[in-house]
Amino acid sequence: MKKFILGTAMALVMSTTAHAETVGVSMAKFDDNFLTVLRNGMTDYAKTLSGVTLQVEDAQNDVSKQQSQIQNFIASKVDAIIVNPVDTDATTAMSKLAADAGIP
Repeated sequence: MKKFILGTAMALVMSTTAHAETVGVSMAKFDDNFLTVLRNGMTDYAKTLSGVTLQVEDAQNDVSKQQSQIQNFIASKVDAIIVNPVDTDATTAMSKLAADAGIP
């Protein structure tokens, strides 16, 4: 399952970066071993892409902090947002915020 999630996230990064220069990434928590591997993989891959910048944030397992990060990404006018949700029940609201701002 973890390999599937990692593969899906990397596919999203690779497909998004074709049109995105700045990608906001909100991770549920940095102190999880798998999420550290995922974050490092995304960061390392982004470094190989010309003109692509990742802004990676730690939600510290706090839903309201993660929602604030999404709002900050929108205010910063990132080209795409990737979220590893703290709570999947909150993803609908976060997706709506991004969609309303026209950010995939």
